[in-house]
Amino acid sequence: MKKLFIITLFLSVQSVWAIDDVTDELDAAWDKIKMTVSKGDFRSYKSVYHRDAILVNGITSKSYPIKDAFAGWKQGFEDTRSGKISAHLDVKFSQRLTDKTTAHETGIFHYYTIDKDGKQNDSYVHFESLWVAKNNKWFMMMEYQKSTTDKVEWDETGAHHRFNDAEKWAGIFEKPKRDDWQKPDELINSLGIVVDAVITDIGSATGYFPVRFARVATDGKVYGVDIEQTLVDYLNNRAKKENLSNLVSILGQPDDPKIPEKSDLIFICNTYHHIQDRGDYFENMKQYMQPDGRLVIVDFKKGDLPVGPPDGHKLPSGTVTGELEDAGYRQVSHVLELPYQYVLVFNLAN
Repeated sequence: MKKLFIITLFLSVQSVWAIDDVTDELDAAWDKIKMTVSKGDFRSYKSVYHRDAILVNGITSKSYPIKDAFAGWKQGFEDTRSGKISAHLDVKFSQRLTDKTTAHETGIFHYYTIDKDGKQNDSYVHFESLWVAKNNKWFMMMEYQKSTTDKVEWDETGAHHRFNDAEKWAGIFEKPKRDDWQKPDELINSLGIVVDAVITDIGSATGYFPVRFARVATDGKVYGVDIEQTLVDYLNNRAKKENLSNLVSILGQPDDPKIPEKSDLIFICNTYHHIQDRGDYFENMKQYMQPDGRLVIVDFKKGDLPVGPPDGHKLPSGTVTGELEDAGYRQVSHVLELPYQYVLVFNLAN
């Protein structure tokens, strides 16, 4: 983006089951924002901001109604949509303060574009943002672009704060009590995995399932995919510590998992309901599956449950099945029942 405005967008992590409901809701909004940038979807991008939101630009010492900021950003979206440039965004938080209906974020964002000649234009900016929730939807009320920074500070910030976040989530995701209702060994056994299978876990986080898959497919390969670099790094370090040479974690995108090779099994646990534009996402997914490969969806049942996201975020199993059948998948029989989740197995219809 040129002139007085630098676009601010936010991406964070919650690729697995939600312990913190507010973080879960905000993460869904950030995932949507990143996709609007990469696709040049200006209309959807604007919908994340409150109509009375403002931009505070510390770089130029001015403040604007958000509609004026949009006027400066629009051309960048049009250029992205037309293919003149590709646009990308990442963020690192130094502080996150929330309650049920408000949130304040502080950190650094990295927004960059690449033109047709491969020239990259990078912007690193200190930011703050204020959010409010209305009718179960989050809106950004204020975006404060405080000052510019550089890649050195960006790298240093990532090395400290984001790793601490990964440690925090590991303590949540890997709690032994989760085994009581997740029943990971029973679930894996029910899938009949062979020792040389190629398995991909999308939304792998700190490795709850990928580590277990790697201990079953000992002659195969297990890929953990996450959209948060901190968690990718965490799982790769964990694989080394636990001597799991067949386990590799990779960075995916919200609209493309970027799996390195065709998989015999693609596994998505407690993450399906986070995925935006699922028709396009799972149409794209087919290229990463072996002809006889399987897609497994595990997610929370509707109802008031002691674990999982708010009921409004859950999808009935019938909705999932209908969406995937429309995308060209065929449901196959599977008998395992979990206390709070459904287990759905699909293969390619053609």
